[in-house]
Amino acid sequence: MTYGDNMIRILIVDDEEIIRKVMVKTFGKYGICKAVTNGNDALKLFKKAFESDEPYHLLVLDLSLEDISGLDILKEVRKMEQEKNLDPKKQAITIMVTGNNEIDIVRKCILSGCNDYILKPLKPDTVKQKLENLGINPLTDRESKKIEKADEME
Repeated sequence: MTYGDNMIRILIVDDEEIIRKVMVKTFGKYGICKAVTNGNDALKLFKKAFESDEPYHLLVLDLSLEDISGLDILKEVRKMEQEKNLDPKKQAITIMVTGNNEIDIVRKCILSGCNDYILKPLKPDTVKQKLENLGINPLTDRESKKIEKADEME
């Protein structure tokens, strides 16, 4: 899945550094990743990107964060999208990542607009399957090299 000539933009939110790095490495095979440590920073970045017409296409949210929960981030994102009357097909795809597999929490996430969830620890095969089910395919070698060049220039 690409959007025009642009690769998908992925926002990753997790407060644990090691997990965040694993997520960036894993999800980086599918698009351009930006990772933050808390919900408030995530909402600021999402809002800025959304308002500047350069939205994040995929959100990967840890359910349990220190400031606000991934579920609260999701609700706020969906609220922003609805206020702009955004076609549901153009809304950010959202995956919750959690160590908690309680059915009530999973149900709340789905009812709030989450597209899928992944249980920790993150497994590349699980990520691949979930993303393919959502219509997101790995980057081509050419796209990967483009990202590597951009990273080198920063």
